[in-house]
Amino acid sequence: MCYACDDFEFEEPCPTKFPGCQGNCYGFDCAACSANTLHLDEYYMVTDEVWEAAWPQDRGMLCIGCLESKLGRTLTAADFTDAPVNDGVFGQSERLAARLAAE
Repeated sequence: MCYACDDFEFEEPCPTKFPGCQGNCYGFDCAACSANTLHLDEYYMVTDEVWEAAWPQDRGMLCIGCLESKLGRTLTAADFTDAPVNDGVFGQSERLAARLAAE
């Protein structure tokens, strides 16, 4: 479960139990809820304007649920940059893929 936004089901957030992480994914924790964004398949890049509106501290990562909660709206494709990370290099959760395709 995403610890703050409560809209994502994930049973094993522990890096030692997540296949493939090899204990190297501690820097991927959501700054708001502590869920590991790499484990959630929610590693992405939004525009500077979207990030600044949601997280002016500039540092850290947010899961999609926490980013949307802070913005007060659902993300759309226009909110994301054309960075390769948004092409699914690290995998994409269902909700990230849906936002990347949303009008």
